[in-house]
Amino acid sequence: MEDQNIIKRIKEEFKVYDKIIFEEKDESIILKTQEKNGFDISIFIDESECTVYYEGWHEHFQINDEYDILECIRFGLSDKCRIKIISRRSSDCTWILEAFETNKWIPYNSTGLIFCCWWCKKHIRYLSNKIISEI
Repeated sequence: MEDQNIIKRIKEEFKVYDKIIFEEKDESIILKTQEKNGFDISIFIDESECTVYYEGWHEHFQINDEYDILECIRFGLSDKCRIKIISRRSSDCTWILEAFETNKWIPYNSTGLIFCCWWCKKHIRYLSNKIISEI
């Protein structure tokens, strides 16, 4: 799948949501959400893979795996997804993907910086989009 095909497909799939503004560049697209305490979803594409970012958390996909790429974006826009962000000394250093299942938030995986002030006091905040509720 070519870069522009997946970008075009993403725009077609999510244009129905008026709280999303698309910011497109040559090999990337950002879905800017207009949600209070929400997060933008960025998609970067190269010749072999596509990377979907929720803030600092990210997931890699094969470029031809359109279904999983779209599902990842859809999940990030839903009220069943949130990102737990841990900061130390006012710098974000860990992003944990959580899913709401059986009436509680379940952590799935995380992305973190190697060089961080682990000994400093941590601050936690949560970001969540609530654009899609029917997944």
